[in-house]
Amino acid sequence: MAFSIRSLRGRMQNVYLNSNELSKSISDLPQRCLVLIFRELDLKSLGNLGLTSKVIMSQILTYLLKDAPVSQTLYCFRPTARITVPGTSLSHGGFLPQEITSYKLILYMGRKNFRELGVMMKQLTMLMPTRLRLQTLANFLFSSHVVLPLVSTFSPTRANNRDM
Repeated sequence: MAFSIRSLRGRMQNVYLNSNELSKSISDLPQRCLVLIFRELDLKSLGNLGLTSKVIMSQILTYLLKDAPVSQTLYCFRPTARITVPGTSLSHGGFLPQEITSYKLILYMGRKNFRELGVMMKQLTMLMPTRLRLQTLANFLFSSHVVLPLVSTFSPTRANNRDM
């Protein structure tokens, strides 16, 4: 695998790494650095990177379940509005306000997005036992950053407003 990097003097250099060297060097980085790297990759690249080692695969799955933004995993959804709703109840009877973003589905991008997402999750979980694989996929599907766009897009109030 070859990467082009810019040296300190500004010259482009090609660096050749095999998968063992790549997996050792990436897995030694702290989690916050990995999050920054993973945010710059598309779904196909994340899936391919996860194939290099089990350690990196588990780090990518952790990133997808906790830190991945909607714009990376479900890029076919576009934010449309931020709504403030009453959130968790407080001890004195009030509610702590919470901001929720509503999303709009871009249909022509949806098929490609869900296919890439499915292939990536298949690549990352293919060596797991079936029970653990299904549990991981359910955790991903029902995590808050995936459920909110789906709920806000297909909610009955939005469907009623569209018919008017």
